[in-house]
Amino acid sequence: RPALLVVGFTKDSQKQTEAWAKRLHASVPSLEVWSLADLEDAPRLVRPMIRSAMRSATPKGEQARFLVLAKGGKALRAALNYDSRPPHNDDAWLVLVDAAGNIIHSCVFVAHDVVFTKNGASLAAPWILQRLRETRAGQHESRRGQERT
Repeated sequence: RPALLVVGFTKDSQKQTEAWAKRLHASVPSLEVWSLADLEDAPRLVRPMIRSAMRSATPKGEQARFLVLAKGGKALRAALNYDSRPPHNDDAWLVLVDAAGNIIHSCVFVAHDVVFTKNGASLAAPWILQRLRETRAGQHESRRGQERT
């Protein structure tokens, strides 16, 4: 079953990722939403303390859908073309994955309901600013087109 990952790569992305996860849980209850924090670059010695702090800050009802990534973060950042330079490094990423875990689409939170997203799979397709609901509608259309071929 497809799922949406709300991904943060830095501590400062926490506010954005929390807000997106809550908004998505409330507005699309049928969508499987997972919060994901990348700790691969954190020193191993402090990872347990970070996990504990994250667990205590996460409401009990959301803990079952919260993943901490200790390995594979570099591969995920590469797949998303993550820019680790300020001011982009603290952005929240929304990543749609299929049932097998393959990335179908990703976009970056900009403000309120606006995301920075790739307008199509082609390398020549431009990046655009778009409302999240329009991005979701485009993904539904894209999947219908794939089913027809």
